[in-house]
Amino acid sequence: PATLRGVDLIEQNIGECRQRCSPRIAFAVCDAESLDVPDCSCDVAISVESSGHYPSMQRFAREVKRVLRPGGWFLLADLRPASVEWGEGRGLPDLLRHLTAAGLTVIDSHSISEGVLRSIDAQEEGRQMFLRALAAEGNMLSHLREILLTSDSTNYRMLRDGSLQYWSLACRA
Repeated sequence: PATLRGVDLIEQNIGECRQRCSPRIAFAVCDAESLDVPDCSCDVAISVESSGHYPSMQRFAREVKRVLRPGGWFLLADLRPASVEWGEGRGLPDLLRHLTAAGLTVIDSHSISEGVLRSIDAQEEGRQMFLRALAAEGNMLSHLREILLTSDSTNYRMLRDGSLQYWSLACRA
């Protein structure tokens, strides 16, 4: 690609990316629901494990559509509950509805939960070593276990029993 740009709301995350990644990639503190990007200026937009955190998935989907060139791709991979556990409007059917309402065409959508679980299982020892090295305790340790989907986390158990699913979607503008 001629240009690559990564965005995040947290300045510290952007600082880490700037230190660790190629200088060819531009990073900016930016709200994904209000991107500082010109209309129709991107060929591809990618969202990994963040769509469940947006206050308005509808605003985010419209923003993605706005910045994509006609025929551009939006690729998304994220966890979604099979029920309303995360609240109304957070399930997969709602996500698909928001994407299509924004004018994106869902070309492919499928659960990749099984492969994600195999990957998590293969990395379990390393994740536990990482947590021990951090020496986190209490609520922080519990929070990190959920984020990392360690085998002793609720999110891992939910992914294992199917009440939480990991989806991959490919959409066109």
